[in-house]
Amino acid sequence: MTRLDALRALLAKVEAGELDFRDDIALNDNWPAKLCLDKTWQAYQGSLDAAKALHEALLPGWRITAIQHASGRWRVAISDPIPPHKETWALSEDPALALLSCDLRALIAQEEAKA
Repeated sequence: MTRLDALRALLAKVEAGELDFRDDIALNDNWPAKLCLDKTWQAYQGSLDAAKALHEALLPGWRITAIQHASGRWRVAISDPIPPHKETWALSEDPALALLSCDLRALIAQEEAKA
């Protein structure tokens, strides 16, 4: 499985609420650093602090440009530090999950740009 495939599968499981720590993260050779494993699981469990720490580790220099709540959902947006500052966003019922999804979408976009 390529890194791009792994990121897409991880995003799908996060957004479906079906993430399994051992099978989907801990055993995934494409996922960076052990610190990120714990922070990913904590973010998936709803820790906004973990989601922010993971964001800073995975996407250094990217800014969180919006965390908004409306109609029972959270919208999180992040922007690339390199002009033209592309923005990535995600929706979830939990702000930590929205940030995690947003980060995964940005990582996927980076991998797609490499291909």
